[in-house]
Amino acid sequence: MSDDNPQIASFGEFRFDQTERTLSRNGENIPLPPKAAEILALLIERQGQIVTREDLLSAVWKDTFVEEGNINYTISLLRKALGDKDLIRTVPRRGYKFVAPSDQIETAEGAASSKFKPRYKVFAAAATLIVVTLGITGFVYFRNNSSAVSPSTKSIASIAVLPLKNLSEDDTDNAVILGLTDSLITRLAGLRRFRVRPFSAVEQFAKGKKDSLTLGKELKCDAVISGTFQRADDRMRVTLRMLDIRDGSQLWTYTFDESNGDIFALQDELALRVAGSLLESVSPNDEEILGKRYTENREAYLAYLRGRTIFSRRIENGFQQSLDAYQQALALDPTFALAYAGLGDLFTRQGNGASGVQAVENYKKATAYIKRALELDADLSEAHASLGRLKRSNEWDWNGAEREFKKAIELDPNNATAVAWYAQMLSFLGRSDEALAMVERAIDIDPVTPMVEDVRFAILESAGRFDEGLKIAEERFNFDKQNQTARRALPTFLFHTGQYERAITVTEEMAASDRGRQFVWSSLLATLYSKTGNPTKAGEHLQKLEEMSKENSKADYSLAINYAELGRTDDAFAALEKCFKLREERLVWINVEPRLTALRDDPRFRDLVEKMQFGGS
Repeated sequence: MSDDNPQIASFGEFRFDQTERTLSRNGENIPLPPKAAEILALLIERQGQIVTREDLLSAVWKDTFVEEGNINYTISLLRKALGDKDLIRTVPRRGYKFVAPSDQIETAEGAASSKFKPRYKVFAAAATLIVVTLGITGFVYFRNNSSAVSPSTKSIASIAVLPLKNLSEDDTDNAVILGLTDSLITRLAGLRRFRVRPFSAVEQFAKGKKDSLTLGKELKCDAVISGTFQRADDRMRVTLRMLDIRDGSQLWTYTFDESNGDIFALQDELALRVAGSLLESVSPNDEEILGKRYTENREAYLAYLRGRTIFSRRIENGFQQSLDAYQQALALDPTFALAYAGLGDLFTRQGNGASGVQAVENYKKATAYIKRALELDADLSEAHASLGRLKRSNEWDWNGAEREFKKAIELDPNNATAVAWYAQMLSFLGRSDEALAMVERAIDIDPVTPMVEDVRFAILESAGRFDEGLKIAEERFNFDKQNQTARRALPTFLFHTGQYERAITVTEEMAASDRGRQFVWSSLLATLYSKTGNPTKAGEHLQKLEEMSKENSKADYSLAINYAELGRTDDAFAALEKCFKLREERLVWINVEPRLTALRDDPRFRDLVEKMQFGGS
């Protein structure tokens, strides 16, 4: 069955998730070897019909040579799992038939799950016996589920690894799940044999309701790897499956078990098995990439993951929690480069959210942490990208920033964030054609993350390509009225194309819903109401902006724009000088800001541009 219609078959006390290939009895999970699960799925799909041995070979053992005894043994194992209840009947000289009609077919995604302790040892032993028995006859049972490369997988050029679904009762496992997902993405991307969607692209789907097939189409990839995570005491179980987005077929499935909570061993196994299913062979160099670890201290790694989880989910007031987790990781392993990089990203985000002196202090801390991370591991693409951003936006060291961005992309061509940030900088420098080419590259890597699309709209605006920007924004908005990126871009391009009345309507809507960017919307509304002959409303919004600027330096840049448009040149430069002294990040757009055109011939503007080293350092 395809993943766009996940189903659960219920018969008596049994439930079988036909999507995840998991069996339970009265809520108790019954582990099945992968081939047994595939046979059960096929029998249920054709309930009441005869399934021939040829059907089984074609559907379950495709691309693999097996002996007839292998089918018999797997059927026997499956019957034992079902309690020998005569649910699977042999039709002499023809095949098998599943004779219990399904009581219920549910369309809700996900199966009931429980701890997998009671029956695990019995069936794990049976599965081991299968491997040993079949190995004697020259056949490896799990070949088609792990390391075999089928014609379908050979043609895969792009993959998305979706966040694992947590079947455990404890939400603290979310950090472990993030680590497993992120590690698999990073290791597969490191092979550079196929394009792997970055974590930034898939993390937003962690709690989504969309099925894998739909997500794969949105991510514009050939295949999707999805799966589940479950913990029972110190044992971790991960079930992975690969879905071919091109035809909806399941390419393979595999279940991993790891005892004693050894997340490192589980990461290694996941990466090797998945790579083995996609590649003709895994070289020693591939194995080194797939097995890379950033720390050998399990507790330090788990603390880092907790900090990363809080950081990635943008938990309100989560700064201190994330900070404590990263610092705990470093206390356990002072050479843990990723934890230093995490602290750098944390203080960079704090800098973005702060203003004035506090922002400057946060950026200083961020720079120090990121540099320390690179001292410990010079090959951290994310750290080079973060350092490039800091050099770009806060030091105005354009040459240094370009070196860091290029290094980040060289180390990881899959780093969409680095590519997008580099595109932004090219735009700041007036290299609009290069900027647009670079941001299209970022979109190709990550077609769904809003930040990347935001960058494209900003570059189109700075390049004066207003009609093009409006067309894209309209298309995105008409397709999805809740698309926040399109909603943010639409007012700006409506303004630039002279559609003032409609621009007012959509800007007022944004001002009511987007509380974090009030300085942007007040600035635009002040201009729009002035353009449409409503000086009272224009004055109200300008006054709001002036009040905001007393506490938020981000408002000063918007205020400078409005003063420039009103011909209040001295006031505009006073606001820009304030931005300069406080290193306000938005000031980097000054060289290409369309709404500052009236100031460009003023010697004070050229002076400011020169002080920001736009001519080179």
